Amino acid sequence: MNRNGDKSRLFLIEFICALVIFCITAAVCAGILSASYNRSRQSKAKDNAVLTVSSAIDLFKATGSAKDAAAELGGTLQGNETAVYYDALFTPCESEEDAFYTLKASFALDGRLASIKVSVSDKSGNDFYTSASSVILLSWEGDA
Repeated sequence: MNRNGDKSRLFLIEFICALVIFCITAAVCAGILSASYNRSRQSKAKDNAVLTVSSAIDLFKATGSAKDAAAELGGTLQGNETAVYYDALFTPCESEEDAFYTLKASFALDGRLASIKVSVSDKSGNDFYTSASSVILLSWEGDA
């Protein structure tokens, strides 16, 4: 009977070792999947930030008016700046308290050269993306 007991004990040890290896492998795979999910979310947020900033700059160039551009973006022009708030899915929000991302656009005029600087930051103030552009305008509406 010792031989059967030894074989059972050996099988149990092998089974436990295989189970431990499987659990370690599963934990590593779960960690990799979690990291890739987080990177995918960050990448999507950065893509949305780039598209939003590019749209804001194109809108400013198309309207030629800081006031109209701010209104089209969904913000109000205060001085030479506007802020637009977005939730986690980049859907415009009404208030800063509900916002996860903030688009800030500043407008400047030097003669007929109008400039815009647009940035998107997250709730903690980290800049996701910033871009600037200039355009020569025939007319200007704004405070700058």
